[in-house]
Amino acid sequence: MPSGHPSRTALAPSTQPFSELPPAAYLALFGISVCIALFISLILPALGMAAKWGGTGHDGYLELAASLHAGTGFRFSADGPPVFHRPPLYPALLAPVMGFGVPVQKIYVALLNSVFFTVACLYTVRSVQLLYRHPAVGVVAVVLLMANPWIYRLISSPLSAVMQMGLYTALCFHVLKLVIDCDRITALPARTLAIHIARLSLLTSALCYSHGTSLYVCSALLFFTLTFTIATGRWRLTLMTTLLACLTVMALAPWAARNEALLGRAEPVTSGAGYTYFLGNIYWNVDNTAHHGNRDRNAVSLISGGVTEPNSDMVSHWGVVDPAVDGQMREAMVSHIAENPVEVLTKSLLNLGDIFFPVTHVAWCAAGGVSEYCAETMAPYQLGQRVLRSLYCALLIGFAVFSVFAGSRAAWWLPGLALCCAGLYSVPYLPIATYAHHGIYSLGALPLLSALAAAALVSLARRRQAVTVAL
Repeated sequence: MPSGHPSRTALAPSTQPFSELPPAAYLALFGISVCIALFISLILPALGMAAKWGGTGHDGYLELAASLHAGTGFRFSADGPPVFHRPPLYPALLAPVMGFGVPVQKIYVALLNSVFFTVACLYTVRSVQLLYRHPAVGVVAVVLLMANPWIYRLISSPLSAVMQMGLYTALCFHVLKLVIDCDRITALPARTLAIHIARLSLLTSALCYSHGTSLYVCSALLFFTLTFTIATGRWRLTLMTTLLACLTVMALAPWAARNEALLGRAEPVTSGAGYTYFLGNIYWNVDNTAHHGNRDRNAVSLISGGVTEPNSDMVSHWGVVDPAVDGQMREAMVSHIAENPVEVLTKSLLNLGDIFFPVTHVAWCAAGGVSEYCAETMAPYQLGQRVLRSLYCALLIGFAVFSVFAGSRAAWWLPGLALCCAGLYSVPYLPIATYAHHGIYSLGALPLLSALAAAALVSLARRRQAVTVAL
């Protein structure tokens, strides 16, 4: 790995200085996002479409926010048990408007999620600035990111996915910046470096508090950064990264203590992986779960996790709410993974396909797969949506991989690192995901994939232009 300032890899880089998009461009992106989200959440329900708002089909963030607003704690209802399978940050951000009616809530959600979407676009462009020098790449990357219509459905929904995407893209940018500009960062005055660490700790803490899986991807990025600084002998950055990790742990400590009081074990952000793990086994018919017949999916997941007498009160909003049941299912999950590594690997690969290519499960069912999900009726538009999103991700990933290996051999590792960061986002979901075709688990990977794919498209366009001029 080269030292100093590694040369930024661009497929035929431009000699023009890179210029950021003007503030008006980001304001326009924000405005477009808000308008489309409000159309989905306010206009379409009046036409009989996209009418669901909160409830059992969602993750319960609205209900948690309402409880926080009412002062009854972190629970789905005033008389319900404390919740430990949802992170606290997004409900806390929703809480201020829960005293208003649903229309105000929908407007606020559209504004809030659009802020995080704009942040994702901003750091997509900044990541392009680090890796490439051609000014068109940033514009094309944002266009590619905005070309996915499913993003706007998520922006209109009270879900934390868009927030995770924005925060994760920002952290990946800072990791890439540290690797590329390590010498300059090392030379910063101590006071400036301390302020930088404090700001980064806010970002890492917010990312960890955004979702249970974010803790693992944040830890992986910090571990990579620590390893890089040690391997290259930049001990000042090693100290900085260690301090950053310590500040993040300190920020998570209060919530971890709260969870320990509930569960009897330290959980920094969330618990509940056991339930979703066995629910995912149903999706892919691991352990022949189809033999349970007409039983409810929640009951089958609980039975698979060793619960002998399941009941509906044990589960709420896609998670277990009984600490004893959660602990039992956690132990059962660990045992099942240890005893069935091949099945778990197969399931993870299938989930990887379904996360980025939503037709994977449809194809699996058509090829003879047996699962109760295969019996679900699917409207033509639903199948069409899965096909289009699969094609979108296939093109994005294809061009992104091309941009890594078609550039300079001496500098391929820089976009390669960005590609790894994109892939890392979905890794924690692979063994536990269920119903992954909704696109949420791939959302955080899209900004960096768009940046890399944009570089490939701009490169191909310039090569074609060069050939035309030569002719």
